[in-house]
Amino acid sequence: MSSTRHAPPGADPDAAPWRNLSADKLRGIQIGLNIITRVARIRTERERSCMIWLHNYARLQNLTADALSTELDLSKPEIRAALTDPDADIARFVRQVEGIRKTFEAALPDLADIEPLQILREGMALALKRKVPVEVVGPTRMGKTIPAFDWFMRHGMDRGVFFTCPPDESERNFIWELARALGIGAGTGKKTCQIVPQIRGCFGKGMLELIVVDEGHFLWPADQKAKPKRLEHLRSIYDMQIPSQVGIVILATPQFTISMNSALQNNARWAPGQWDGRVIRYHFPDTMTDADLEAVARHHAPEFNAGMIAALVLQAKGSHGFCGIMVNTIILAREKAELKGLTKVTPDILLAAQKQMSAGTKIEQIAKHLAKSDRRAA
Repeated sequence: MSSTRHAPPGADPDAAPWRNLSADKLRGIQIGLNIITRVARIRTERERSCMIWLHNYARLQNLTADALSTELDLSKPEIRAALTDPDADIARFVRQVEGIRKTFEAALPDLADIEPLQILREGMALALKRKVPVEVVGPTRMGKTIPAFDWFMRHGMDRGVFFTCPPDESERNFIWELARALGIGAGTGKKTCQIVPQIRGCFGKGMLELIVVDEGHFLWPADQKAKPKRLEHLRSIYDMQIPSQVGIVILATPQFTISMNSALQNNARWAPGQWDGRVIRYHFPDTMTDADLEAVARHHAPEFNAGMIAALVLQAKGSHGFCGIMVNTIILAREKAELKGLTKVTPDILLAAQKQMSAGTKIEQIAKHLAKSDRRAA
């Protein structure tokens, strides 16, 4: 197989199309937080904040080193020195990063101020402030991922890392996903036991202080009698220092709590109290109030009239999709309006979108059953 880095002189340009993927123009900054945090810990809090924030910003925006250099108006050697050289003068680097950060945060959209959002923000703030493990548990589509990521972008990008727990059960993929979020190289030649110390080396006083894990119900193995190795990795990071210097936020569905309760009863190979005795829990209500659903609908569709908003609320209450189905219905309705050359959604278009979104679902089946019953009664 041809090298991915080099092609011999006169080589067929159509051969091995992957060979240029390591070209300088395509590379990111290629400096992981395992390096940045070791340098940042001797910097001032302001400097450290900029160094960590920039890594997360570049990763989340998927920026190449060239693009980052252009945006910061700093050369790549200047950026590299700021992130890796403890003796470098980084005053201008700090000013440039703070300017980008101010613009970035100002452009973040506002969210509807509903009860689940308030619960989530309180839990995440507590985890960071008190350096404790926090579980934020709520039914699917009630607003965990997007609000949590919004909070992280505003308050956590200079303090921690946000990643999604892989849905499979392997310990290896969990470690690699966390390593990827930290910018730590996890090539095929590395073993898990080599990566774990690099991950742990990113956290602690003067370094990273927060881990946010989305889809946290996947931290538990399907076999409730097996040791939850993924959860144990998080606990070991939390327990590295006394008192702990790392807060942990787990965003999960109620399945997380079900798994925890099952482990408390059935797992003889692991002491669930090791986790249960440390965590602080925040649970969403089982359902959303009409007022909260209306607030979400008006936030995403402020131009809709009262009748259309009421129809969206009714749709959400009849579905397990909650906020998600309302937002997607609004997106679909706007697309239908644009296809008709209209500048706004009409009630008829919204109804068509709602019917399309309910096609094949239990809601549609119930509606058809009721319609048949009415015809028989007539």
